[in-house]
Amino acid sequence: ELNLDEEDFDGKLVDYLEESPFWRDKDNEWLYCLAYNGYIVKIGMTITSLKARYGSYSCGTRRAMKKGSCSTTNFIITECNFAALNNGLGVVIYGIRLPKVTQKLSLGNCTPQVMPLSGARSYEIMVTGFFKDHYGHKPVLCVQHGKNTTTNGSLEEFLQ
Repeated sequence: ELNLDEEDFDGKLVDYLEESPFWRDKDNEWLYCLAYNGYIVKIGMTITSLKARYGSYSCGTRRAMKKGSCSTTNFIITECNFAALNNGLGVVIYGIRLPKVTQKLSLGNCTPQVMPLSGARSYEIMVTGFFKDHYGHKPVLCVQHGKNTTTNGSLEEFLQ
């Protein structure tokens, strides 16, 4: 849903509508795809809820960018989603729930600890790699993967 009161509006441009009861599910990790008119433009992951992740994207306002207080990724996603909606494209978020996994760690006589293990980043890398192998490129908005990705998106290369 678009928010636009004036030409120079620099506030929140897009509201993400909750169309699924899973939108707020923070008991799982998520692999998600952002699609414009059925074409995947972004593959991502979150260890929180989809609502929290897209709430973070919503912080990428023009005002925040001018102040230098938002991430470049959040700004890019917000601007692209706004442009897509403003041009009549359908913007859909597809999510795959990934059960949270834990591992019990122990060392000598220390009290054992149950530690969370995240698989979401590995799934993101694998799916992005599959996409790249199939289409010859990454989704257009998968531009900032930093140290967490590889040149070809393969899990093997990531783990080396």
